Parts: sequence; C-alpha cells; structure tokens
Amino acid sequence: LDLTRELNNEVEKLEEQIAEIKGEIEKYKGQGGQNDRQRKKLLKDLEDRLASTEARAEQYEAKALKAAKTVSQLEHGIQSIFNKIGCDKSALSDMLGTTGVTESNMMQYLGIIEQRTNELLQLYHTHAKERGDAAEPVAVIGQGPAAPAGSTIINIDPPVIGDEDDSEDESDEDEERPLSRDELKAKTLRGLTKREGQQMTKQQKRKNRKGESKVK
Repeated sequence: LDLTRELNNEVEKLEEQIAEIKGEIEKYKGQGGQNDRQRKKLLKDLEDRLASTEARAEQYEAKALKAAKTVSQLEHGIQSIFNKIGCDKSALSDMLGTTGVTESNMMQYLGIIEQRTNELLQLYHTHAKERGDAAEPVAVIGQGPAAPAGSTIINIDPPVIGDEDDSEDESDEDEERPLSRDELKAKTLRGLTKREGQQMTKQQKRKNRKGESKVK
C-alpha cells in the first residue's frame, strides 16, 4: 500500500518537472538574436531532459497501475475469505461504517479473519479432544514462537482437505454465500463424522485381514 502511494507521488513530481521543462522550452523558443546557437543548444538539452522525464513518468505510471491491480486482487481475496469462513460483518460495520474491503480498512479485516480462524481452530480442537485423538502441539494464529510468555498453545490436528468427492457434494450456493456460525459447525461435524467412519472402516479391514491369515 505504501508502494502504491509512493509511486503515485513520484508520478506527480515528474509531471511537475515535465510542466516546468515545457515552460522553459517555450521561453527559449521565443528568444532570438546573437545567442541563437547557445539558445538552440539549451533547447536541445531541455528537450532531452523532457524526453527522459516523460519516459520515467511512464515507467512509474505502469508500476503504479500494476501495484493498484495487485491491491485490488488482494482486497477481493480478503473479502472472499472473510465471507467464506463466516466472519461477523456487523462488528466491522459498527467499527468502520462499511462492509467492503479498502486500502484503509484492510488490516481490520485481516484482524477479524485471524480471530475467526482461531475460533474455528479451537472448535476443531474441541471435537478432536472429545474423540480422544492424539494431536501435535500447534500455536494458534498470532501466537507463534515470537509471542510473549504465557500465550495460549493448543493441540490441533491440522485440518485435512477432504476427498475430491467432498467438493462435489457441496452445493455451489455454499461457495457463493457466507456461511453462518451454525452452518460452519454443522459442516465441521459432518467432516469429522466422515473421517471417523473412514477410520473405523480401515480398522475393520485390518481385523478382517488378520482373521483370514490366522485361518490359513
């Protein structure tokens, strides 16, 4: 974001320089007399400076456009994540008076996304703990190795992306609209239930294979 502003400021400065150089060129063009050779040399120098400054301005404008496009893509990405994980829109609206991501409120959106992500991680950990699953200690977002002493560390099994069939089971509507907290809980529980069923199936298959080997 700072880069975008810096590029725009640089373009403005270069445009001012271009206007000044053009003014000097017009001034010398109107002069004549004994110093005509010197005047032509000055005009040539000014025209060279003008061409160089205009080229620099075009380069900075191209960079500024590219940076603005990147920021726009980032805003859309943040908005998409914000909606898909079911962040509380009303909290942001009350705080900023807007429901869209902009350069000025981008960090506030990211803060709410971080908070919501931690809530989902805590929810996942709670269900994993209830099942008695072993878990490696993982720090929640914003509380990594650099966090001060006393930060909360929870044990979490990293969420595993489901089979390709899972994506086909979900409707397009779920992908296009934000899910409520209750819907997210239900979706999480469905995923956990399916994983438990898969684990039980694998265990049963192993038992069956052991039984067959004993019979032989």
